[in-house]
Amino acid sequence: MSEASDAVTDFWFESLNFPVLRAPQAMQNLASRGSSEKQGMRIIAVEGRDYVSGGFPAELSQITAENGAPLRTAGPVRPL
Repeated sequence: MSEASDAVTDFWFESLNFPVLRAPQAMQNLASRGSSEKQGMRIIAVEGRDYVSGGFPAELSQITAENGAPLRTAGPVRPL
């Protein structure tokens, strides 16, 4: 999943030249939250959203081209 997220994030910033990427995820979806954190996204808001299974609180995460580029180009983090 992280390889696909990296490819989409790179395309968003490098090919489409958008300055900000925002992604909502249900707060109960811990895997989605972890994926967003790995991308370098930060939570900027909590709001209610409707999903197929009903209404749930959702987090809105964001990464900017300026803040995200160093994270994506630095490569994997290796323990010392």
